[in-house]
Amino acid sequence: MNPGIYYVTFSAATTDFGWGLVVVDNGKLHGGDLSYLYRGRYEVNAGILEASIQVSHYQGALNSVFGPLKSFSLILVGNLTQTGFSLSGHVEGQPRMTITILGEKKADLV
Repeated sequence: MNPGIYYVTFSAATTDFGWGLVVVDNGKLHGGDLSYLYRGRYEVNAGILEASIQVSHYQGALNSVFGPLKSFSLILVGNLTQTGFSLSGHVEGQPRMTITILGEKKADLV
């Protein structure tokens, strides 16, 4: 995946929707939104993108797309696209708590 700053949108099976920014660089990602921080790792093998992301609350209301959770881990798989990436997966240990994430590259890193 190309290093850079990505705008991400996500939706859960509950139809809740959110957005944020993610910095992608050398197998690692960092980002957040108005209430949660994202930290994780990713790999691309044979065109398949796999990621594991820790999501943790840092301010404001507990309002994740999964409801009032303080923290959770996401297990994701997907593909690279022409403008970024597409991932889907679930909360670790909760296969019914599914999520879809779309990322669009907005800027290169300095």
